[in-house]
Amino acid sequence: MKNINSKLKNDKSFLIVLIIVLLIICTLTFSGCAFLAWKAYPTIYILLMNRNSTSKNLNYNTETDNKIEKQETVFVPIKEELKVQEKTTYYDISGLTSEELNQQMQTLGPEWTSTERVYAMANYSINWSLPLKTNDGGCTETEVETKIEYIMPRWINYEEASLDMQQKWDNYYPLLLKHEETHGKIVKEEAEKYFEEIKNIKDYTSCQDFDDKVYPIHEKYLLKIGELNDNYDNETNHGVTEGVVLY
Repeated sequence: MKNINSKLKNDKSFLIVLIIVLLIICTLTFSGCAFLAWKAYPTIYILLMNRNSTSKNLNYNTETDNKIEKQETVFVPIKEELKVQEKTTYYDISGLTSEELNQQMQTLGPEWTSTERVYAMANYSINWSLPLKTNDGGCTETEVETKIEYIMPRWINYEEASLDMQQKWDNYYPLLLKHEETHGKIVKEEAEKYFEEIKNIKDYTSCQDFDDKVYPIHEKYLLKIGELNDNYDNETNHGVTEGVVLY
């Protein structure tokens, strides 16, 4: 832009000097004035056309710059804190011995795969709200939310069992819950990292562009959480090495 403005100033100065020279010659002789005007006319015409053309280009570039600047000012507001919701749900089991209770948990526990059930589970999800364009050209606020559901067994005829069996359950259940809560802790820690990475997204030009940049980050952390939880289960043999066994 500076080079264009400098060129305009130089062309203007030259045009002024040319007109002054023409006026001086015209005061001395009419024929010389007519001859010089005839020779100078093409030069003056070209200078004027170039100046107008350059001015038009300058205006166009300014409009383009403003459009680019307007795109860069698009901002997606994000809630300051990661929203975390945790809850515990139960499935009922009954029995009077360790064998009966283990059989109930194997049969009624939450589904791990289409052919396998587990005694307990920490289900989780991480979601973000899609930022939508507002009437003033901005974007709606984005919220990142993590939900964790602990699915645990509930022994419904606990009072009917022997004191020895009740003691075994009282030792077993807190260890089982702690194991699942450790899975939940892994989810929450990685969700915080995911949230921080989203807050640091730069160089987006629209609400949709921001959303498009979130998606690969989301997928990356879902894979990472899955790998960390699998590693934890492999290291503890699904809690067995932590004492999560009902004998």
